[in-house]
Amino acid sequence: AIEVLDAGLKNLSKIIENVFQINLQNIAGTGAAGGLGGGCIAFLNATLKPGVELVMATLETEKHIIEADLIITGEGKIDTQTLSGKVVKGIAGLAKKHRKPAIAFCGTLDLKHSEIQSMGLLAAFSILNSPMNLEDAQKEAAELLSENVAQVLNTFLYK
Repeated sequence: AIEVLDAGLKNLSKIIENVFQINLQNIAGTGAAGGLGGGCIAFLNATLKPGVELVMATLETEKHIIEADLIITGEGKIDTQTLSGKVVKGIAGLAKKHRKPAIAFCGTLDLKHSEIQSMGLLAAFSILNSPMNLEDAQKEAAELLSENVAQVLNTFLYK
């Protein structure tokens, strides 16, 4: 099904280029959400903005980071997609800008320490304490997160 849908989006992109002279292949974000961004550009004359920027502006994230002593963020998987502009990167970038320590928790950690630090995180931690399938990890996520956060914060609070 993915191959069929991808082929359909490519075909639609060619039609849009022929009709509207807009090459969606060269515009970042146009394929996200099933091509919704591309459709909005072509048919509504929209401008795309990264969702993380809109959400952080709406929530006044920068103000809260300035006031914080430690920033904690996270997502299901921290990987190369994270480096492309997911929420963790946005939060980490603001923390770095304001010289605030930021750490992240995730289910799967698939970045090198140097990549983690380059985006502005002090460290990132996988909450998984043993090999497990996705279904079990999701069922146990709250407990795993709670245990790992407690352990990591104890290292910050130890005097």
